[in-house]
Amino acid sequence: MYAFEPSGVIELAREIAAAKGFADRIEFVPKKSTETSLPERVNTIVSDIRGVLPFFGLSLVSIIDAREGFLAPNGRMIPSSDTLRIAGVQAPEFYQEQFGPWNDRPYDFDMSAARLRTINSIRQCWVTAEQLLLEPRCLTTLNYMTLKQTGLDATVSWTVDRVSQAHGVVLWFDSVLADGVTLTNRPGAPRLIYKQAFFPWPSPLDVCPWGHRDRHGFCTTGG
Repeated sequence: MYAFEPSGVIELAREIAAAKGFADRIEFVPKKSTETSLPERVNTIVSDIRGVLPFFGLSLVSIIDAREGFLAPNGRMIPSSDTLRIAGVQAPEFYQEQFGPWNDRPYDFDMSAARLRTINSIRQCWVTAEQLLLEPRCLTTLNYMTLKQTGLDATVSWTVDRVSQAHGVVLWFDSVLADGVTLTNRPGAPRLIYKQAFFPWPSPLDVCPWGHRDRHGFCTTGG
C-alpha cells in the first residue's frame, strides 16, 4: 500500500499506522502523487482531496493522473463517482452575516467596495432542506473511471411555484464510494467535515410565478 501526502502531517499518519501494527504494510511517500511514480500498478485508488466540491484545487487533475499512471486493469476507484447538485436557497440570516456588514458604514467609513468583491466569492455554509427554495437539479455526474475533463459546462432552469425571496444558489455532492456505499453533504443530511458551497447573488432576488408579476415583470403579492 502506498500513501501520498506532501505536507508534514504524513509523519503523523506514519505514527498512527505504526500504532495499529501496519508500519510494514504502508509505504509513505512525502510528495504529491503527480510528482512521483510507483514500481507497480495498484488494484484500488482511494482519494479524499476534495473541498466542499470535487472541483477543489487540483483534485480532479490528481485523480485522473493517478488513475492513468497507477491503476491496474480492472482496478477500482474510491469514490467511484460524484454527482453535483444545485438549488436556489432562501438564507436571509446567513446572507446578512456574510455581506451585510460591508454596507453598515462602521465609524462612518464606507466599505462598500469590499462588498463588491466578497459578493463574487464562494462561501461555505450549512443550510437546511427547508431553506431550499428551488427544487434541486443535477449539474453533472463525475465518473472517476472514465473522467477526462476537469471543467464543467452545464445549464439548469427552474419553474417557480410560489412567491419568495432567494439569496443565491447552493451546491453539494452525492458520492458513490462503492456498490451500496454512499456519502453526501446535501442540506438536511448528517453533517460531514464538508459543508455546502454557497454562491450569492449580488442582492436578494424576489421570485414568483408568472401570475404574480405586474406588467413590468416585477413580482407582486397579489393574484
